[in-house]
Amino acid sequence: MEQLTGYSIYLAYADDCLRQRGFDGNAIFRAAGIGDASHIGFGQRLPEDILAHAFRRLYNHPDLAAFFLELGAAVPVTAHGNLGLAFMACDTAHQAMELFSRFVAIALPGVRADISDQGQDTVLRIHASARYPEFSSALAEALLVNLLVSAQSLTGKTIVPKAASLMQREPPYADQFQRWIPAPITFNADCQSITFRRQDMEAKVLTGNPINLRLLITQCEKELREVQTRTRLADRVREMLALNVADNPSIEAVAKQLSLSERTLRRRLRDEGESFRDLLKGVRHDLALHYLRDTDARIEQIAQRLGYRDAACFRQAFKGMEGVSPREWSRVGRRE
Repeated sequence: MEQLTGYSIYLAYADDCLRQRGFDGNAIFRAAGIGDASHIGFGQRLPEDILAHAFRRLYNHPDLAAFFLELGAAVPVTAHGNLGLAFMACDTAHQAMELFSRFVAIALPGVRADISDQGQDTVLRIHASARYPEFSSALAEALLVNLLVSAQSLTGKTIVPKAASLMQREPPYADQFQRWIPAPITFNADCQSITFRRQDMEAKVLTGNPINLRLLITQCEKELREVQTRTRLADRVREMLALNVADNPSIEAVAKQLSLSERTLRRRLRDEGESFRDLLKGVRHDLALHYLRDTDARIEQIAQRLGYRDAACFRQAFKGMEGVSPREWSRVGRRE
């Protein structure tokens, strides 16, 4: 079964950004198993590991600081396929953000989002699976910028956010965030988010069209079902666990979300050579490594984010996997 992932058209825009900086991205893309990124077709997809590998190389390149902030600004609304066209048919910026949170998995299956109105503010949170941590950090930077730039292009208005937050530690290029997100930015946060003034989100979309919107939502629903159908069940479960691990999700809760019985979920995972317990254990460990290596979160915070009862339980589980305590691993991991 083919594992669907994000539209590979994003790599074509990455290639263009590299060329504008005077870089030839072919070597980076070839190392990730990709040919000529400039000839990638619209709507074409790549396996998740290949896309993640390419983005990781770009994210870690010593001469490409803040590259994903720039990429987020460069990707136009139309690059998101039918979802982008649906954005353009919305009535308001708020409705477009609601569609993003509902259908983002079409473009990036490892990403989920939720939107909430809190008093005079509208908060959009982005949850990226940390199966590939640096890929997730890169996506978070690009998405926060892209959401802001898209809101402005859709409405023709200058929209200034109130705040933004990212889970990774403050990078050396933190000052460059202000160029793209002119608002207070919190690093080492519990989630990735961007906060708008609610009144700004009521701005009308210049190309709003209710008939087109209805038809495009139907198409997006079809694409979402296709993504879900063509993704291994174990990968869907792993993604759900990564996005909700702080709640210590049970197999019963996950089965219900998938509209399956617990018995059927166990059987289908077993047919794929997986188990719910091992998937949860693996997700927690991958996230633990990410938090220890890429953030300044305290052990107690990490334990809470991973859904452990307390820090002692986290330390015990981590040592069982790595043979050393989280603190000892962190001292080595941050130097690698």
